[in-house]
Amino acid sequence: SDLPDLALIADNSGAFASFGSVDIDAEGRVVFEAELAAGGRGIFQGPDPVADKIVAVGDELDGEVVTEVQLGQLNDACQLSFATNGASGRRVWRADGISE
Repeated sequence: SDLPDLALIADNSGAFASFGSVDIDAEGRVVFEAELAAGGRGIFQGPDPVADKIVAVGDELDGEVVTEVQLGQLNDACQLSFATNGASGRRVWRADGISE
């Protein structure tokens, strides 16, 4: 049988060391968890860990440094859910306007 159309989003030959959860919406936007080869962990939407970063360990959200991130889901309205850990405990977030 014929293979489906495939599009490489990211690989572990450069900045990313390994991948965790992945989600995709109806428009084909992909978000994923990844461990960085240089250390650290985050949620990204493409192959560039700087330009395509959504949130990563060490970022500051609402005045607090993120110590852990966990991907939730991406919906068809370009909204992403994710959870973080920080000094005040676990929080759940919604990020609006995730782009292609």
